Formats: sequence, C-alpha cells, structure tokens
Amino acid sequence: MKFLHIYVTICVILFTYVATNNNVVHANKIYQRNQVNKHNLVKNLIVSSTNNKQHNSKVDTEGPKVEIPKPTSKDASKLPMAKTDTSTVVAQDKNNKPASTKLSKTEIVKTEETAKEEDDKKKVGSNKVSMPNVKAANVIVTSTTTHGTGATGTTGAKEEPVPKHKKVPPPTGPLPTPQELPLKDYVKWNRPETPTIIQFRIVLQYLFALSQREEMLDIGFKTYRMWNDPRLRYSTAGGGKSYEKEGYEVEPNLIWRPQFEIRNAVEKVVLNEDVNIFPDGTVVYSQRIRAKVTVDFDVGWFPFDAQALHLQYAMFGRSTAKTVVVDATTVDWKPAFPDQKSSTNFLIDSDLAGTTQMSWIIRNFTGKVESLTNEATKMEYKEVMCTLSIQRGKFHYLLVFVAPMIFIVLTGAANFHFDVRDLEPRVQITAALLMSLVALQYSIEQSLPQVSYAIWINWYLFMCYCFLFIQCISFVLLIWIAGPREDGTWTRKPHQEDSAEAQESLKEQIQTPLLQRNVEDGKNQVIVTSTINGESIVIEKEASKAELLAKKYNRWLAYGYPIGFFIVNVLMFSVVPDLLS
Repeated sequence: MKFLHIYVTICVILFTYVATNNNVVHANKIYQRNQVNKHNLVKNLIVSSTNNKQHNSKVDTEGPKVEIPKPTSKDASKLPMAKTDTSTVVAQDKNNKPASTKLSKTEIVKTEETAKEEDDKKKVGSNKVSMPNVKAANVIVTSTTTHGTGATGTTGAKEEPVPKHKKVPPPTGPLPTPQELPLKDYVKWNRPETPTIIQFRIVLQYLFALSQREEMLDIGFKTYRMWNDPRLRYSTAGGGKSYEKEGYEVEPNLIWRPQFEIRNAVEKVVLNEDVNIFPDGTVVYSQRIRAKVTVDFDVGWFPFDAQALHLQYAMFGRSTAKTVVVDATTVDWKPAFPDQKSSTNFLIDSDLAGTTQMSWIIRNFTGKVESLTNEATKMEYKEVMCTLSIQRGKFHYLLVFVAPMIFIVLTGAANFHFDVRDLEPRVQITAALLMSLVALQYSIEQSLPQVSYAIWINWYLFMCYCFLFIQCISFVLLIWIAGPREDGTWTRKPHQEDSAEAQESLKEQIQTPLLQRNVEDGKNQVIVTSTINGESIVIEKEASKAELLAKKYNRWLAYGYPIGFFIVNVLMFSVVPDLLS
C-alpha cells in the first residue's frame, strides 16, 4: 500500500511537469510570432517612408506629372487650336509677316485651364441671375479661452469688428397676436438695433448681512431693464386691451436680452425673473437677485466712520459700449410704469430707507454709468456703479469701547494720592490698568478688518497708553527728587512694617518723651504726639525740604493729570470730520 502511494505521487508530479512545459513552449511560440510581425511591420513602414521621400524629391526636381485630358467633341470647339509640343501656330508680327511659334506642354495645359475658368465664370453668372437675393445671417464668433504654460490668455479667431445691425423695420403686414410671440423668423441672438438703448433701474430691498472682518455685503435687490424691439410688436385687437397697461409675459429665454453681470459678486442667486412685452414693442426685463459682494471698508475714523459700498453691475460678452448704450438717467418708464414719479433710478425700499441695520444707518443709494475697458479684448464696456452710503451707529461703540478707556485712565489718577515713596503699590495699579487696556484693544481688533493704516481708535488707545506710561515715569522722578531716606533706602515698606520699625529705632533715642517734645533724629525731626504707660509712643517725622518739594510736585500732578486727559480728549474728538458731507 505504501508503494502505491509513492507511485501515484510520482505520476502526479510527472503530469504536472509535462503540462507546465507544454504551456511554456506554446507561450514562447506566440511571443516569437508577435516579434516577427512587429519586425515586418517596422520594415514595411521604413520602406514606404523611403519611397515617399524618393517620390517627393523626384516631384521637386521634375515638377508634377501633367496629364493632358482628351477633349470631347463638345469641348473641342471651345478650346483653342493646339496639337502637340512640336506643332506650330501661324501668327503675324508687327510687319504682318507670318511667324512660327512653338508651344510647350505647360502652355497647352494653361490654355485648357483658362478655358475651364471662363466656363465656370459663365456658370456662376447664370446662377447669380437665377438665385434670389438672400442676406446672410449675422454670425458672432466667440473666442475660446486656452490655458498655456506660463500664461493664460484669450485666443481664437482674429477679433471681428462689431457687427453692424440696421434698425429692424416694423412688420409691414398685419401685426400678430401676443400669443404668437415670438415669431418663427425671430432670431434671439440678434440685437433689435445698433446701438440698442437700455434703460436701467435698481431697487435695494434687503440688507441681509454686513461683515466688516471679511469685507462682505449680503444684499437683496431688484433690477429693471427696458428697451424697444420692433420685432415684438403685436396687436391688441380681440380682447387684448389689458396688455396695454400690464404687458404680455413671455419666457425670458425666447427673446434677446442684454447680458449683465455683477463684477464684484462672490455668490449670485436669481430668485425670480420675468419679461413683459407691450404692444409697441417695449420690453421690460426684471430680476430679483440675492448676491454676496466684496466691498472695501475705510475704517480710518472708526467708530465715527461712514462707508460707501459699491455694487458693480456691468455688461459682458459681445455687447460693447458701441452696440448697447446703458441709460440710468432717464426716469420716464412709460409704458411700463406710467404712474411712477421717481426722480432717480437708484431706489431704496421704504422698509429699508433710514433704518438701522446691524448697527449701520442707511443714508443714501446712488449710481452712475462708467466706461470700462477689458484688458484682454481691449473692448469698451458700460458699467453701472451703484453706491450704498451707510453710517455706523457710533453710540454703541462709544459706550462699549471709548467709555471704558476713559474710566481706566482716570482711575490711574488715584495713584497720586499715595505717599511719594509708595512706589510699589503705585506701579502695581498702573500695570493692572495697562493690562486692562491691552484686553480692550484685543476685543476691538477682533471686530475690525485687518488694515495696514492706523485708525482713530488706535490713536486714542495710544494716547491712553501714553498717560499711564507718564504716570510710571512721574513716580520715579518724584522719588528721585525726594532723595534717599535716613537708612539709605529710596522707597518705604508697607505702612505697618515701616511704622513698627521706626518706633523700635526711636525707643533708645527718646529717654524722656514727656519732658522733651522735639528730638533731633539725624536729618529728620521727630515729634512726639502721645505716650502710653511711658513706653509705647506714636511719632511723626517731619519731612525734609527735598521730600516737601516732591510732595508739592505730586500734588500738582494729582490735579494736572485728569485736566490734561480732558484737554486731549477734546482735541481727539474735535478732529473727527463729518464724513456724510
């Protein structure tokens, strides 16, 4: 049984080896066959390229091979008489003598080509007579933007001149009904006329958010654009009188519309849009938009600043300033708004005008039309620059930021009521006041955009820092004026420790406190005020002339410090301009 197992194992091993060897041999044959095919293919390519080169060189040296077509019986009459290169044509020179001229093959071919061209011209002429006069449609080629290595630009066909559109005449036949608009032959890519006058109006409706830190304005507004398109005239007969006041509404994407964009918009959402057409061809296109736009804040006079935030509403595409004229000054909007009596096209909703929005007071909304040159295409476009004038509600910031700074600085005036030599408590209080100002400055900077220039609130903070710094300098100067004490120290310890030490030092010097009222103690004179049991005494030292002078200066500073701060505040607030004017 054991030998049987060994035999079966050997057979399995031999079978596996043979099968594997056959697969390897078959794979080698396939690989060799593929290599031979590749070699033959490369060889054929080399041979064909060599033949092409030889043929091209032969053509360059000898010229193209010309085959002379055999003329038919119909074409023979049209061709001039020319037989072969050895044939001659009888001609006459200036002396009317016959001459013999030899023609080459090239001349014969040219003669035949000339005859063919004449036939083609005759055919084209006959076709022009038979074809109706049809004008070609206006085609606008839009350049494509390509991104290359190292630079990005606009490339494409050569810049075309602005297509000249003639004024479209009104329909000569009967006018269509409003339900038939636009007609089948209406092309929405063509402007009604050149130039097309677009009346523009914008109404500011909402102020959703205003971020000073990110310099972002989130607003909602509605725009109106009105122009005349004679191709959209229609008849009001048969119950269409109501359209004379309200107009007939059509899909906006079915007719030509001026293309505008908000140049400084980060996000733009068109909430609603509609197109109304009046019987005389007047088109009113309105859009309700919510947009987030980037604005520039000038916070140089914070918190007394007023801002002018811009909304840049401009054209784009092929509608340049020569083809589309934007009119933002005409306030006559008939027949769209026949009863309106507005004096401007830049309006603010009644719920928004004069109100306070997020600590901002809305003052005015104006605009004007400006010219803008595209640096890529060098074309001139029209831009409507809308300006929203707002003023900051300053009382909130005066109460939150300015008033605490005033209280912090005035609190420092209490330091001048300490003793001249009490340097340690004075400096501790001033340091605490400085730290309070630093914390207040940090909270102010968090609510303002990061700017590279100094603003009014920064100068006011700097003035407060200066007053606290002057305090510290004055404390040191007063001690220097007072001079050192009798024990060589310049400042004194806290009040209790200093009094106990003075009493211990004078017990030995004062032997008869009741009999001798005044005792000379070095530089200072000691005055005994009372005794208890003949041992414990309460003493008072009379200050020297230097200390008296220091205390005099300290008293002046105690009154001059708040007065000086008041004068500087008056100057700081008086330089604030009236920014609204």
